[in-house]
Amino acid sequence: MRSRINLYFISFLALGMIAAVIIAAAVFYGVLNGEGKDYGEALFEMIIVVILVFAILCYAGVKFCRRIISPIEKLSDIIRKEDVVYDEIEPEYRELSTLMDTIKMQHKGIIDNADMRQQFTANVTHELKTPLTAITGYSELIENGMASGEDVRRFAGEIRKNSMRLLTLINDIIRLSELDMVEENEEYDDVDLYEVADTCLNMLQFNADKNNVSLKLNGEHSVVRGDKVMIEEVVYNLCDNAIRYNIKEGKVEVSVRENDDSVILSVKDTGIGIPKEHQNRIFERFYRVDKSRSKEKGGTGLGLAIVKHILARHNAEIYIASEEGKGTEMIIIFNKNNGEQYQ
Repeated sequence: MRSRINLYFISFLALGMIAAVIIAAAVFYGVLNGEGKDYGEALFEMIIVVILVFAILCYAGVKFCRRIISPIEKLSDIIRKEDVVYDEIEPEYRELSTLMDTIKMQHKGIIDNADMRQQFTANVTHELKTPLTAITGYSELIENGMASGEDVRRFAGEIRKNSMRLLTLINDIIRLSELDMVEENEEYDDVDLYEVADTCLNMLQFNADKNNVSLKLNGEHSVVRGDKVMIEEVVYNLCDNAIRYNIKEGKVEVSVRENDDSVILSVKDTGIGIPKEHQNRIFERFYRVDKSRSKEKGGTGLGLAIVKHILARHNAEIYIASEEGKGTEMIIIFNKNNGEQYQ
């Protein structure tokens, strides 16, 4: 930046020198021909004129370059601060506030992404380490002959359970990585949301019976534009959570309805509910409301993050209505033409 300003300054001075010489030559010519002065006196006056003109142009050039550099340096100093106070910007530089907002937003985005990656790496390391530690410990006991009879069977079961947890975690991480890569010009098809919900509930019926939870589907056949596999993944994850974190003899009710410009999917349960202070964070990666309960239920903490990513790619919105101890309702609003986000 400074090198370019210096180049402009040098060019400005060069043009100034040329202008000064031309003006001085004109004065010199006029003096010799108009007033009849001798050559020495005319030359002296010409030198004085050149010096004055050159000095004026140098001063103007310095002021011009400072005028360009000063607001940029001021902007750089302000951006380094944690919070921007517009009163700190000199009035003649207020026009840079829009540029400053853009740069600050980009800078904050870079920092947030870096923090998120660091936190994600730490969480992945912890989540992978837990089942691997269990697998290593139980297998070592069997290998050293420290387990026999029924213990071998129990340890093998623990190894299998932690292996499945590890596999699920790895699959979810890979899935999130795939969703992070935004594909341009995605081709979507017509998807019957009611049929998708019916299929997912049929797949989850065994889990529901095992947990003494009843499933119910209401609504009508409604078509949205989207990727069928992704939408199935969303519905499956929400229904699976509703079953997993429900109470004994609980209920899960799924409904599909539509209005003029949107299709609304609701997954409602009679489960444990989500405390209000946690509701804004449940879509974060690896975030768990109750870590002990989540590990007991076998969750990875990535299911709702996957749901959020998929819905973002479909310009759909998700809302949560939950009360601790009384259940949770997840409401998804799809725009029928997959255009602008639903307002």
